[in-house]
Amino acid sequence: MTTRPDLLSLSIACPPPDEGVVEVRPIVNGRDLLAEVAPGGVGGSRYRGVEPRYLLGRSGPLNATATPHEVRLARSGCGVEECCGALYMTVTRNGDHVVWAGWRDPANQDFDLPELRFTAGQYEAEVLRAGEDRGWE
Repeated sequence: MTTRPDLLSLSIACPPPDEGVVEVRPIVNGRDLLAEVAPGGVGGSRYRGVEPRYLLGRSGPLNATATPHEVRLARSGCGVEECCGALYMTVTRNGDHVVWAGWRDPANQDFDLPELRFTAGQYEAEVLRAGEDRGWE
């Protein structure tokens, strides 16, 4: 059985001044990944993506290599990970694919998401595109 690869789009959300911070929203298969994951935080708050300066760029953590490395995709609530949560995954380049796996949230020990597998070409092009789009600055 062959499964289709996942598709990644990175959206940069720019709220009005004084109403939040600029954040990267991973869109996987047309769905906002962070909006669909409910953290174990205070008041049912949702994950907020981290700033583009942290995730994007030629040497940013979303760049996939054969050496697995952990990436913080989001934070939640008060910002204290053990209290309100944060979303981490491990990114790895595996041949012609980039894999997001090993999901964790320090505030929720039972947290788990399925592995996501992207074609390396599509993934790398999207990370490059998002990193070069500086319209949020």
